[in-house]
Amino acid sequence: MRPAVVRDGWRRSSRTMKRYASSSNADSLPLAGVKVLDMTRVLAGVNRNKKSIGLPFKDPAGVAILKKLVSTCDVFVENYIPDSLKKYGQDYDTLQATNLRLVYASITGYRQTGPYRKRAGYDVMVEAETGLMHITGTRDGPPVKIGVAVTNLTTTLYTSNAIMAALLSRAKSGRGQYIDIALSDA
Repeated sequence: MRPAVVRDGWRRSSRTMKRYASSSNADSLPLAGVKVLDMTRVLAGVNRNKKSIGLPFKDPAGVAILKKLVSTCDVFVENYIPDSLKKYGQDYDTLQATNLRLVYASITGYRQTGPYRKRAGYDVMVEAETGLMHITGTRDGPPVKIGVAVTNLTTTLYTSNAIMAALLSRAKSGRGQYIDIALSDA
């Protein structure tokens, strides 16, 4: 009985979301018209209403297409190890020169500076390193991973809030911003 209620509730909310996402109502949504260039891998994981293309970073034609997309987008989001995109001309300084209004969000494991900056960050690693796993499980047992990817989820939430704040600031100043956020911050 209980699972049926959950499924029925999900169906109702799904229909409601489809209604809001329909072309007749899409222009009334708060972020209508905001173009996001999402270069993340795995973290975002939400592909609803996205248009996707594959661009080879090492091919000058692929970089040219990316720069053309950047020139018209509002938000650029990436989750690469620091300096990985610089060699392809996709770092903040290079792209911001193309689009002064660009809000560039960089999500890493351990920020752009510091001793761990070149390390890839994964939810379970950050949970362990920050002591978050120590507060789960039994009192005398070993540390236990939390049931959901909590640092991924909170980092995504903080990133979206920071992007919203940067878009509001840009509406007043006309200039974009660089956002540096890490899984270890969450």
